[in-house]
Amino acid sequence: MGAPKRAAKGRTVTVDGITVTVAIDPKDDWEFATASLTLSDPDATPLERSNAVMKQVRLLLGDDYKRVMDELRAARGGKLPIADVTSFANRVMAAEAGDAKN
Repeated sequence: MGAPKRAAKGRTVTVDGITVTVAIDPKDDWEFATASLTLSDPDATPLERSNAVMKQVRLLLGDDYKRVMDELRAARGGKLPIADVTSFANRVMAAEAGDAKN
């Protein structure tokens, strides 16, 4: 049995022409927070940190994950650089936080 899909939180943002419905509240999600702790843990291995980043991106994008990855890849000539994905995810969080303030 597969894991249940997370319901979208309903906050929609557009970054680089890609519209995303943010699947979680990054400031109030246990799994996102534990991944953040792994990223800041000086004893975490590079593999643990990589897994934490990937988990955060998947949690953030939810059901939009595959479509967003496909759109980012298409915009980059078939490549999907790690720095571009993490930059996109960070800008989605910033846009979501900005929307939440309004």
